[in-house]
Amino acid sequence: MIIDELRMIEHTNTQVRYLPIISQIIRTIGNRSSTLSMLKNVLNKWSIEQERKSTDYKNHNGILTNNEKPTTAFPFYIELMMNLGLITKINEVVRNSKFGILFLTLEKFDTNKDVFSDVEKLFYLFFVLSKDADNIILILQEIQDNGGEANNKYLREQYETYLKRRLKMKAINANPFSQVTISDKLRRVEYIWQNAEEYSKHIIPPRIEWMLDFGLLKYNNNRIKTFEFTELGKSFYNSLESMDNSNIKDINDFWLSDKFISVFQSLCKNKTQIVDFDNLDEASSNQFLSKILPVAFKELDNDGLKRISGLPFYVFTMIVGLVKYNLAISFSALKSKLEKSFSTHEYTFAFRQATRINESYLTVSVNEI
Repeated sequence: MIIDELRMIEHTNTQVRYLPIISQIIRTIGNRSSTLSMLKNVLNKWSIEQERKSTDYKNHNGILTNNEKPTTAFPFYIELMMNLGLITKINEVVRNSKFGILFLTLEKFDTNKDVFSDVEKLFYLFFVLSKDADNIILILQEIQDNGGEANNKYLREQYETYLKRRLKMKAINANPFSQVTISDKLRRVEYIWQNAEEYSKHIIPPRIEWMLDFGLLKYNNNRIKTFEFTELGKSFYNSLESMDNSNIKDINDFWLSDKFISVFQSLCKNKTQIVDFDNLDEASSNQFLSKILPVAFKELDNDGLKRISGLPFYVFTMIVGLVKYNLAISFSALKSKLEKSFSTHEYTFAFRQATRINESYLTVSVNEI
């Protein structure tokens, strides 16, 4: 397989264990700028309200208040959001990025009002894998190699060994540009890290909590605080390709854009008859595109340039297609329909392909009527 990059968030803190808090931060910022001090005050008040009315929130690790007293977690959530590309920060002022705004847009189409909804799970899982798949897959491999179950202590003790092995394999198989980044990371692990277990306490526990909330892992009923795969976790792990005939698995841009939706479509719990977009006849696929493309244009063309960045466009179409239209849409299938342009009554859309999806874009022109 083609190894296109190192997907590893460099700095996380052990406290960032509850991703729905990120949703509330995005909502609170909205379409404005906010100072961190003002944002923190609002979020602490929200957290106290959640403690009072939600036992699940109160008992979850990584919340913003504990017994209605502020914890130190808030700045670490801000750092994580920056690493995921969801906000931008200049001095002490933050704004939602185009992906933070995309989350707000997707919420309009979310009919599931669970604390951690289907749309949230799909959205965060996509971005976590985009930015941090090496850590996620590494943890899953540790569990797999330990007979399918493991606890935090074991995972932390083994983390450095698995990380070095993974980085060495990726460096051999990566493209030249990525080899530099991967080799630099390997040097730091080998020569700068003084206490790998201390580093791993900020890596393993948060990601275990995320995977529990995503439904990739579950607690083993027979052993306290021991984790094992769910069926979804097994499906995800088994969908991954191995590097160079090893047992070290990985993802790349192609997997994210073409395999992600088929693996995780079951996250939409109430959808029992999901159809693969590739299997639609031409009339049905054209009907869907005639509905979704004008909506995507109106929701995502925030600067009025009649040009939509490829990655937000695909994530929007993928998630809305699934939750609203019961369709599992791969990027390749969508792209093939749009490369030669597609016209509705009002607009003509055309996809302009670049080397990577985040450099591609969709052009929109208004038809003369």
